Amino acid sequence: MRSAWVHIPFVYPPEPINGILITGLGTPSKNSEFTYPHQIKGELLRNHPDFDVDFNEDQLELSHNIAQSLPKIEQVTDASIAIFEEQRADKNNRLVAGVFRALDVVQHYKIHEPEALLPFYRKFDRLIQRCLTSLSTGEVLLVCSDHGFREVNRSFHINNWLENLGLLQMRKKPFLARAGLKAETFQKVLVELGLKDLVWNMKRSSIAERVLEFLPSDDFNSGVDWSATKAYYIGNEGGTIYLNMTGREPDGVVIRGPESKAVALKLLSAAREITDPATGKPVVGQAFESTAFYTTCISDAPDVLLVENESYAFSGRYNYARNLFSDVEVRFGDHSMEGILFMGGDGVLPRNIHGASVWDITPTILYLLGIPIPDHIDGKIIGEALEDHPSDQVSHARSPSPETEHITKTIERLKESGKI
Repeated sequence: MRSAWVHIPFVYPPEPINGILITGLGTPSKNSEFTYPHQIKGELLRNHPDFDVDFNEDQLELSHNIAQSLPKIEQVTDASIAIFEEQRADKNNRLVAGVFRALDVVQHYKIHEPEALLPFYRKFDRLIQRCLTSLSTGEVLLVCSDHGFREVNRSFHINNWLENLGLLQMRKKPFLARAGLKAETFQKVLVELGLKDLVWNMKRSSIAERVLEFLPSDDFNSGVDWSATKAYYIGNEGGTIYLNMTGREPDGVVIRGPESKAVALKLLSAAREITDPATGKPVVGQAFESTAFYTTCISDAPDVLLVENESYAFSGRYNYARNLFSDVEVRFGDHSMEGILFMGGDGVLPRNIHGASVWDITPTILYLLGIPIPDHIDGKIIGEALEDHPSDQVSHARSPSPETEHITKTIERLKESGKI
């Protein structure tokens, strides 16, 4: 099925598809081969010189200067919207998808300043309106987010908490740390010098390991003693804790079975007791073993899932002052569990949708395209939003009725006989 995909995160390098694929976040830079087919890259950049694979987020994350980054975010977003609309106008495409990350990035830094968000919301309102007013017969528009946003003012450092529980062990702090030097400082200099590609390549080579022997990093795992660590947290948001499992992690020490179960239960019990001494409020709203949600690929899933209470954000950065909590100073917005979903077009009913999950998006799209839904996919078709939908609401493609199967087999038999 011919399709076009614009600014898709974490699919670099682009694989061959029947159509066009333009990669986004996770791509080294726009100097790399970020398109398929490769030959469209030159034309794309000539027609849209402001396009970039990201918003120079290395620089933003290091400087925390969102005001400096806003012009870049707006230029890249406008270019992405234009490319998306060009692909949508190409009637050879059966499916067109675009990922627009501006609202995510801006809300992380400006959620407490609504006037700074409004221009970006209006930009996407206008895009949605143009799509809705130009829908052709048989077309459906689906707009969704992978999460929502909320204001936060306190960070909880999970890896320091794991250390206090005796489940994570840090090595001695690199000696340059005493001078206040960090790997991020070194990275910032290289980015400012325009050497973003070099930074990207260094991070994915053995050079990074040698650098981190001398320079501390806000990224906790540069200093973990894995031989003495049973649990760890990676990332800057979302409460996904992994056990350092033998056979899964490179230096795993926890054996899957009774031992891993005991560690997970210890984490769950301790998580429910976390209270912020500054406010007296509990930090964790919900805590689960991953088996409560994951049904396939369970061996690769995080082992414990924590959901923050309002105004708290989990941090994966190890606090060298050994504090469990810190005040949020820059990123006042963080992800929330509730996202948005809009649908419009042929066969879509004008009604509110209740209880839909992000898991339901894929089976719904596959159903609309008439593509069989693999058995391993979680979620269900959002049938309440569709005029013609399966009555059982399960995640299967439109199952042919016995009459349809009989007609299909009869036609095949007649074709084989040469009668049609």
